Amino acid sequence: MNTPQKAASERKHKSSGRSGWRWLLWISAALFVALLGAALWILHSQSGAGFVLARVQAALDGKLSISRHDGTLSGPLRLEGLRYNDPSAGMDARIDSIEVDADLLALLNSRLEISAISVDGVQLALTTVPDDPDQAPSEISLKAPIDIVVKQLGLRSAAISMDGESILAVDSLNLIAGWTATGIVVRQLDLRSPDGQVALNGSLVTAKGYSGSGETNFRWKAGDVQLAGVLKSSSDGKRAQLHLDLTEPTPATLVMDVGQSRDAPWTLQLDTPAFEAKRILPDSMLGTIALDLHGSGT
Repeated sequence: MNTPQKAASERKHKSSGRSGWRWLLWISAALFVALLGAALWILHSQSGAGFVLARVQAALDGKLSISRHDGTLSGPLRLEGLRYNDPSAGMDARIDSIEVDADLLALLNSRLEISAISVDGVQLALTTVPDDPDQAPSEISLKAPIDIVVKQLGLRSAAISMDGESILAVDSLNLIAGWTATGIVVRQLDLRSPDGQVALNGSLVTAKGYSGSGETNFRWKAGDVQLAGVLKSSSDGKRAQLHLDLTEPTPATLVMDVGQSRDAPWTLQLDTPAFEAKRILPDSMLGTIALDLHGSGT
């Protein structure tokens, strides 16, 4: 038989349990609001962008410096006076300014989408670094760490040097491209340089599942040798074919077929009519050369 005291105790116990759940819900809601507020502050405020940039600089142990930033991580974000200096890697890069507008939500799908990026005044100085005998040689992977899509890239004025000697100067570069785990997709490329120009009309595709075709016209001076020709590319999503017709320094035809799969099987055929070796090797003691090469592999 329930006594009045026992009934009151049960009501008190039930009331205490409900009160505990209410406190838990309030705490959870408060934490959610705090996290949401922090995320909005980081993504949509200039101070939030500054906080993230400071953490990045700290993580890179002072190798990266940024003179000024403006905008938010949600875009657009403008950075000025960038420098990344890593003597141990033989790299010293300076950028006058960079403005980027990216879709950060795409990162939830392990995909980086850059709507627009504008870069001005790039100076990249590379130096030869002696090999460390105690360190095993590292392998260079061409596989993208995550899918990267650039919908519009504009570059003005860039210079790359190696051990103090200039190896490339760029007046301008316009690019629309993607780099994924399955390959590369180039939708637009227009490169202008004191050494020549490269222009792609259409698409250049090696990634699995992508199809398209394109034509790349180029004229480039490599040392004392002038290169010129047309590169045609086509893909049906399973195989990509490259067809190169070279007009300078000598007529030549190269046909390459690449499978758009993980193994990337390929075949190659190079045909060069007889020409004087001095056209490409001014100091060569060779006379006339003709080539007919065939190859295949994975």
